[in-house]
Amino acid sequence: MATIDISSLINTDDPYPLFAELRERAPVKQLEPNGWWVVSRYEDVVYAFKHPELLENGRTMTIYWSSSDERLREDSPINNKATMAFADPPAHTRIRKLLMTAFVPRAVARLEDRIRAITNEYIDQILAKDEFDLMADLAVPLPITLIAEVLGVDPSLRADFKRWSDASMVMTQGTLTDAEVDAILASRREFRAFFQDIIRDRRARPREDMISDLCQADVDGDRLTSEEVHGLAMILLTAGGQTTTHMIGNGMNALLDHPELLQEIRANPALIPSFVEESLRYEGPSKMMPRYTTQEVTIRGVTIPPDQIVIALLASANRDPAQFPDPDRFDITREQRGHLGFGYGIHFCSGAPLARMEGRIAFEELLRRIPSFSRNGKSEWLPYLGLRGLRQLPLKIDR
Repeated sequence: MATIDISSLINTDDPYPLFAELRERAPVKQLEPNGWWVVSRYEDVVYAFKHPELLENGRTMTIYWSSSDERLREDSPINNKATMAFADPPAHTRIRKLLMTAFVPRAVARLEDRIRAITNEYIDQILAKDEFDLMADLAVPLPITLIAEVLGVDPSLRADFKRWSDASMVMTQGTLTDAEVDAILASRREFRAFFQDIIRDRRARPREDMISDLCQADVDGDRLTSEEVHGLAMILLTAGGQTTTHMIGNGMNALLDHPELLQEIRANPALIPSFVEESLRYEGPSKMMPRYTTQEVTIRGVTIPPDQIVIALLASANRDPAQFPDPDRFDITREQRGHLGFGYGIHFCSGAPLARMEGRIAFEELLRRIPSFSRNGKSEWLPYLGLRGLRQLPLKIDR
């Protein structure tokens, strides 16, 4: 097949034909000129997640920054060693166990009424106008507002949290001005200083919020360090918020492409959970996840040397016909178990129950309160390496 490079995986509105070609003709493929490897079939992606002793996660944040503007690499927003998302066992096992003492299902279930109230606050604002952008008016602010409240942050800082979150996720390649880079780095420094202050305060004066819960978490005398609390809070806000944002946007985009399904779900909201799951498979927010080989690894007859970057293509695996028959068809009645929308194995997203609840409630309230809406321009995809999501989804209310 033709030579492909990393930009082929980033800068495209529709990566799925390329993924299909990779699965068929080169399921284990080395990219040029950087030498990264990609695996695209479901079975091989799952293998990469099931064997952290062969394909480690601990250095993966450096992969994201290596694809970023070099001026931003000097100031990474997250310390890999203190962050569960970029750790391997036994460090990952320890941090996850401590996190789950605070982030338990019953705590998530208690948030349903608050999620619905916040969703309706934003829908009230949408109903006051004829045109709206689903991303800016609901999908972006909803998870940020909720997570900020859960963490125990003053709601008046919502705008700051959005700015800080965006600055933490910027991974563009040489397209920023010096002024834009300076602004991003300043936001990252503000973000770190804010969390350092709030963690010190919660250690001294605990409250009924998750930062306090993380500070107080204790398993057999083992407790999280302040740096680990900071890392978890950052991941919950940035990665957690971004995942939910794009789950809502991608799901609505797919729903608008299937108007008959939109009408069916309006008539029967009980279908929404199945719709959310199919959205996560069909157009999930996590496009790919990188790993490093710790030793020589052979996948599908191809030997990959040690210390190589391997990109597990989640979005391709979720469209693999060997796992999901007729995978390019959006079908909420299909068997969806096993999709990789939230990852797999020990790195399965801890916030998945919360994200699912947010997605379900967002669609329940949108379809209940806005009787009819339609596209009002072109949706625009973000050129991100790891995420699949929309920059904008302009809609109009059909009154």
